[in-house]
Amino acid sequence: MEPDNLELIFDFFEEELGVAVVQGDALPGHVGSACLLSSTIVDKSSGVITLPIMSRNSRQTIGKVKVDYIVIKPLDGFVCDMSPSLSKCWKPRMALDVGHRGAGNSTSATLAKVRENTIASFKNAASHGAAFIEFDVHLSKDHIPIVYHDLTCCIAMKKKLDKDSSELFEIPVKELTFEQLQLLKLAHVAALKVNADKGKYSIRIFQQSA
Repeated sequence: MEPDNLELIFDFFEEELGVAVVQGDALPGHVGSACLLSSTIVDKSSGVITLPIMSRNSRQTIGKVKVDYIVIKPLDGFVCDMSPSLSKCWKPRMALDVGHRGAGNSTSATLAKVRENTIASFKNAASHGAAFIEFDVHLSKDHIPIVYHDLTCCIAMKKKLDKDSSELFEIPVKELTFEQLQLLKLAHVAALKVNADKGKYSIRIFQQSA
């Protein structure tokens, strides 16, 4: 398909699904769409365009959305040939074993037995023949490197004298200082008997004084 004949569709969904979901609906919560034709921006390489959002059912305009765009096209007369690079830089070699987050993902009982992104996991990967390891690094609020996978962590606040009640807060790692992160204990959501749909996340537990 020619770049000048592209059609880009932006679909909008209701986050809370307040509208009753129709049984078997392929797009539950879908409220409307906006359409961008590449032919309308063919004369410009970048810019901002306002598109109407059309209702899913009545096809009436229910809002508008601004879209920032940039058009990137191939250079005329330029031929990209990778054969010289392949023969010079990518010589035949043995595949390397790389440990994912150390010895592997440990977010469920069926996966790695050693907790991911820890020194123990890194050593475990090395002892099993890994040539390299991959791990995730974030900066704390006071700009100290933290080895942690997710962009956020779920913190359960609970009182010492009230073990049955707890409340989860999702906080970006970058909003916590190194000292605050050191105060947190790492556990699995299932240990707190919270909703099953949150059981796939690792959480941080901070016990608050009564």
